[in-house]
Amino acid sequence: MANRIRRLPEESVRQIAAGEVVERPASAVKELLENALDAGASSITLEIETGGKTLIRVSDDGCGMTEADARLALENHTTSKISSFSDLDRLSTFGFRGEALPSLAAISKLTLTTRTQDSNTAIQIRAEGPKIIETKGCGRSPGTTVEVRDLFFNVPARLKFMRSDASEKTRILKTFEEIAAAHPEITFELRAEGRKAQTFPARQNGLARVRELWSGEFSQSSFLPLSFRHPKLSITGWISGPSEHRPSKNYQLLYVNRRPIFSRSLNHALYEACRDSLPVGRHPAAVMFLEIEPSEVDVNAHPSKREVKFRNEGQVYECLVKEIRLKRSRLAVSPRALDMPFELPAAVRTPSFSFDERQQAPARSTASSTQVETRPKTLARTLCQLESIYIVAEKEGGLVIVDQHAASERVVYERLLSQFRSGGKLPAQPLLIPYLWNVSLEHAEALRAHLPELENLGMIFEEFGERTFRLMEAPAGLNENDVQSMLDEILVSLETDKNPQIFSERQIIRTACHSAVRAGERLANSELDK
Repeated sequence: MANRIRRLPEESVRQIAAGEVVERPASAVKELLENALDAGASSITLEIETGGKTLIRVSDDGCGMTEADARLALENHTTSKISSFSDLDRLSTFGFRGEALPSLAAISKLTLTTRTQDSNTAIQIRAEGPKIIETKGCGRSPGTTVEVRDLFFNVPARLKFMRSDASEKTRILKTFEEIAAAHPEITFELRAEGRKAQTFPARQNGLARVRELWSGEFSQSSFLPLSFRHPKLSITGWISGPSEHRPSKNYQLLYVNRRPIFSRSLNHALYEACRDSLPVGRHPAAVMFLEIEPSEVDVNAHPSKREVKFRNEGQVYECLVKEIRLKRSRLAVSPRALDMPFELPAAVRTPSFSFDERQQAPARSTASSTQVETRPKTLARTLCQLESIYIVAEKEGGLVIVDQHAASERVVYERLLSQFRSGGKLPAQPLLIPYLWNVSLEHAEALRAHLPELENLGMIFEEFGERTFRLMEAPAGLNENDVQSMLDEILVSLETDKNPQIFSERQIIRTACHSAVRAGERLANSELDK
């Protein structure tokens, strides 16, 4: 019987190992940026093309490498970070794997150019797949440049799982944002498709860097500083005030020992701490840095080092909740005081009236609901408007109470949906003064990919810079006071609604909501009869 166990070729082993470290272009960007940080760089430049598929180039002014070290760095299991297994408990750099550069070299056409401070010339090494194909001297200022071209060129199966260029670029920008936010003392420059996209100069104030990355959307006073100190744990950063909530989770950054991470436990702690002052469907903005003894946290629980494990997770959770609650407690206003259930006057609640339960709509029903009627089936006689929230009418056999916003929303929704299905577009109206909209780099890229769909939905944008868009036309009937709310909701849809049909339908629903009669709005008699 032939042997069923075979030794894999070295090239296959390298490619499999590379898959654990480099899942997509953003993974390669993360590894290279962290290498530049560990090299002591004060300035880092990232260049990408076609979502990182054809080019990723990271240049820094760090310590550089000698020719011997540069050659060794391209071999498996080589590193300057640790010397023994026990060093893992004391690891303070961003990574220890020697596989980062070798793994990239195994699945791309890689060029490493580096020079130390005391060397007169730089050394350049070109590798293709696992093989070094050229080594030569060249000119370069002290530091290192790693150029990765044609990622996964020799692993076609992996290429099939890559998303569109815009989607991969968005992931890269998110990675870039996470790292730049944690290192305000370093100058970062971003170039995309051969042109300069953004420069973030070194800042002494970390909050200034965060606001810069988020296009100045938050004022200086929007955030409350966090400052918990303990011998084994410190929590610093900023948390948004009770009134500064956002429609998506995109404005949340969490770090452990300056490493961007994801933690379900700490994410839950954030929402638990803000629960009493956070409206439904809204999210806090936060930038939180946890510094903890390296021996108290395992950063290598996941191949991408994205998830971590704490030795005393419960204590970390409790400390985070208490610190956030402490800083927000004096400013918090319970949303329950702003959203109290409406109680009918005694005259209406008297048993002498007869109600048609099938036609009685609950407060704040939405246009997407199909189980509750929002207006009477027959033309009823309007009696009055109640508390500027309900329309009270009488019809044969009973009294009808209609939620004016829900009823109006349903009417507008049906009309917009009919127009969209018949013509493929919603009517738009020019704005007297175009609305300037600043977004993050990540959101800007996502918006560019969806401009045609948004135009069909009545929103005409012009690009007004790398991260600024000018809204020239808005859906007809949209209240100008609701423009920013609509734009915020668009960002949520870009993150969650990948299906174009779902995206379009949800925007129609939101347009109907913002165009409808509001609760609290006084209506003329002629409007009540409609």
